[in-house]
Amino acid sequence: MAEIFNEILSETESAVRDTLRRFAVDVLRPVGKALDVLSPDDVIAKNSLLWEAHKKYADLGMNMFGEEASVSPVEAARLRALSSEMMVGAMPALLSAWGFQAWLSILPR
Repeated sequence: MAEIFNEILSETESAVRDTLRRFAVDVLRPVGKALDVLSPDDVIAKNSLLWEAHKKYADLGMNMFGEEASVSPVEAARLRALSSEMMVGAMPALLSAWGFQAWLSILPR
């Protein structure tokens, strides 16, 4: 088991961590490389790979740790924190994977 927040991760938490790592490698990196050569307008175009990556992330169900979740409120909170930390903690790598230009294009103007 891995350690986070100075505690041992549960089996579910380890699975979430592993899923997010695979998502970053299998989805974000290839999409980022493709997006990085596009103009900002093309990055956010309706048929852009950006939206496919967003859908794939939504399909992971990482946003389903709310009140309706089948886990305890404490575990739901830990899972939300873990998924947020995994994505924010990986920001420098994701900037490289998605491409700096792609990230700039999705920021509010």
